[in-house]
Amino acid sequence: MFVMGDDGGQRQGAPKRRAACMAATVGMMMAGLVAVSAPNAFAVGGNCTAVKENVSLTGPDGSRVRASCSSLQGDSKAQGSLDLVWAPDLYTAWFTALNVTYRSDYDRGPSRGASYAIAHV
Repeated sequence: MFVMGDDGGQRQGAPKRRAACMAATVGMMMAGLVAVSAPNAFAVGGNCTAVKENVSLTGPDGSRVRASCSSLQGDSKAQGSLDLVWAPDLYTAWFTALNVTYRSDYDRGPSRGASYAIAHV
């Protein structure tokens, strides 16, 4: 880049431009490092299942949630839940173990189904 001087001559603005380009390049590289490492530090996820399980009792049958995970990402934990209609929902304990089945307590009331949640440890 050339700039016309007051006296009509040309002055080269390369030193300032070079410093600005260097600062911009370093800034983009730092932002890229943060962007690459941030998702891995806070990633949660996994391959889990949760199903409503009927339980035969002495009296009316009940139901509970059965949950397990075959994989969990990074520092993830999982929990199964059973959505009850007329009572507080039932939950398994939070867990991180893989290929282990976890069950909640049971309830005799109607339910809307089972689900699971995955959260950061």
